[in-house]
Amino acid sequence: MTAIIQGLTSRQPNIFTKLQWDIPKLNMRDELYALINPVPQLLQDFDGFQKNGAAIEDGLDRRRHINQGITLVQKALEVCYALEGWEIEVLMLCYEKQNSTAGTESPQSASSQERGSLYDVCRLHGYGFFSTCTQYWTMCNIFYGSLRKLQSQLQTAMDVWIPGETAPSLPDWVSPELPALNVAQVARHFFEPGMGLWAAHAAVFPVSTALRYFATTGRKDSPACRSMIEAFTHSKTGIIMRDFLNAIGVVQEFEG
Repeated sequence: MTAIIQGLTSRQPNIFTKLQWDIPKLNMRDELYALINPVPQLLQDFDGFQKNGAAIEDGLDRRRHINQGITLVQKALEVCYALEGWEIEVLMLCYEKQNSTAGTESPQSASSQERGSLYDVCRLHGYGFFSTCTQYWTMCNIFYGSLRKLQSQLQTAMDVWIPGETAPSLPDWVSPELPALNVAQVARHFFEPGMGLWAAHAAVFPVSTALRYFATTGRKDSPACRSMIEAFTHSKTGIIMRDFLNAIGVVQEFEG
C-alpha cells in the first residue's frame, strides 16, 4: 500500500508498482490495490503528454500526439470502469451481510440508485473497512482529477489541429469532487474514541489529499472542508496527525 501511495503522490511508478504481481487476491482490499497499481504509470504518461504537446510543430507528429492522448484516455477509462465494478461488488457484499443478519434476501439486481454508495456503509463494517474506503476515494480523487485534465487538454489540441473531431467522453461520475467530499464528511470517524494512534497514520493520505483539493479549487471555507479541519483539531489523535502534516508543510500551506 505504501508503494502505491508513493506512486500516486509522486505521479510516477516505482519498483513495486512496476512489478506484475501474480499473487492470490484474498479480499476486496487486495483487489483494489491490484486495480490501482497501473495508475502511477498512467499519471506519469498524462504529464508526459502535456509536456510533449507544447513542442510539436510537424503535422504528422500532431496526429501521433492526438492518437497517444486518445489511447491514454481509453486506457484510463478501463481502470475507471474496473474501479466502478469493484465499488459495486463491495456494496453488494455489504448488503448481503446486512440482509443475512436481518434475515432478508439480498437484492441481486438492484440499480445503482438502490445500492446507494460506499458513503452509506463505510462506517458500518469496522475501522479496516473504513480506512480502505477512504483510501479508495483518495485514489479516485487523484486519478479522476488528472484524467479530467488530460481529456480537456486533448480536446483543446484537437480543436486546434483537427477541428470537428472530439476526444473520448468521460462519464459524469469520473470527477474528483465527490471522492473529496466523501473523505471530508467522514473524516471525523478517524478520530473517534477507540481508533487510537492507528488513525493518526491512516488519516494522513486521505485528509492531506482532500485538503489540497479544497485549497486548489478555492474552497477552503466550504462547510465540508471546515468540518474536516475541525475533526482533527479537536481530537488527541487528530492533533498528532495535524502536527505531522504541519511538519511536511501541508496544513501550513493550506492555511496560508
